[in-house]
Amino acid sequence: MSARSWTTDRAVASKGRPYRTVLVDGHEVLVGRGDTENDDLTFAVAAPEDFWLHVAGGVAGSHVVVRNPEKLDVLPRPVLVRAA
Repeated sequence: MSARSWTTDRAVASKGRPYRTVLVDGHEVLVGRGDTENDDLTFAVAAPEDFWLHVAGGVAGSHVVVRNPEKLDVLPRPVLVRAA
């Protein structure tokens, strides 16, 4: 079963920004494009209530921020899985 069968993703215009933007079930997911852009995304764009994800274990990867304007305590599982 593909991820798209249980969640709805939609790319959002993000040209010129230091990150890509995708909507997953109504949640805005921001994905860094590189080292400098990851720092910008994490420290200049993300809000304290947003969720932040990163690959652990010394593997290079993008920072991922899931916007959280409703200040949820936990992301819905389908959104978390798709963002990861």
